[in-house]
Amino acid sequence: MGMSFIGQSHIMRQLSFLLPRMYSEGINDNFLLCAASGQGKTHMAIEICKYLTDDEPFQTMLGRIDTFDPSVRVHFIDEAHIIREFEPLYPIMDSGEYVIVLATNEYTKLPEPVVNRCNNSGFVFTPYTDRELYEIIKISSETVYDEDHLQYLIKSGGHNPRVIKGIVTNLDVYFKYYPFPRTIREFKQIIKDTFGIVDGISPIAANYLEALQALGGRASLALLAGTLRIDKSTLQGAVEPLLLNNSLIRITSKGRELC
Repeated sequence: MGMSFIGQSHIMRQLSFLLPRMYSEGINDNFLLCAASGQGKTHMAIEICKYLTDDEPFQTMLGRIDTFDPSVRVHFIDEAHIIREFEPLYPIMDSGEYVIVLATNEYTKLPEPVVNRCNNSGFVFTPYTDRELYEIIKISSETVYDEDHLQYLIKSGGHNPRVIKGIVTNLDVYFKYYPFPRTIREFKQIIKDTFGIVDGISPIAANYLEALQALGGRASLALLAGTLRIDKSTLQGAVEPLLLNNSLIRITSKGRELC
C-alpha cells in the first residue's frame, strides 16, 4: 500500500511516516493542503483518503459540510475557503473520531480556528521542478517527446501541472490524425494554431498584457478585471502566475505593473 504522487517531496516525506502510523493504529487527525489552482492538491488529498481507508468509502464535499456523514471516518473537503458556516466543523475536528482533509487555494480566507485545528497544516505546495513536470507529462501522455518538446510544453502550460496535462491530452488526440512535427518550430506552430499559446503566453494572458499597456502600464486588479470582464479570482489564479513566472508583470502596492 502506498501513495502515487509526483513532486512536493517535502510533503511526501512527512506523509511517508504519518500515514502508516495513522493507518496501523487507527489514529485520526486533520490535514490542510494549500496550493494554487491546478497544482495537484485535490489529487494528493484523494490519495491520502484512499490510503487511510484502504480503498473503502470516504466522503468528499465541495465547500460545504451540511452533508457530513458521521458514519464515515475519512472526509475530504475541497475548496474549504467557500464554506459558509465553519462553526459546525469545529466539534467534528475536535472529536478525534474523524480524519478531516481540507484543501484550498485561498489560505487567507480560512478562519484561524480552522487552521489551528489542523495538526498537519504546513502542507503548502512549492513550485514543481522541470524534471517533475517531465515525469507528469510522460505518465499523462501517449506521445513520446524529446527534451526540446518537453521544455516547450512546460512553458506553454505555465508550469501548471493541470494545464500541461490538458495540453498533452489534447495533443494525443491531435497526433492520431496528423503527423508529429519534424522540427521544434513546427511544434510551436501547432501549439499556436491549436491552443493560441505563443511562447507560453495564452490568449487571455495576451489580452491582460494589452489591457495593462492600454491603461498606461499600471492598474489595479479591480480595474483590470473590469476592463477584461473577467473576475479577479480567475486573473489571480489562472493568468497572473503565468505572467509573473515569465517576468512580464510585477505586483506592487500601487497595483499591477508591466516589467
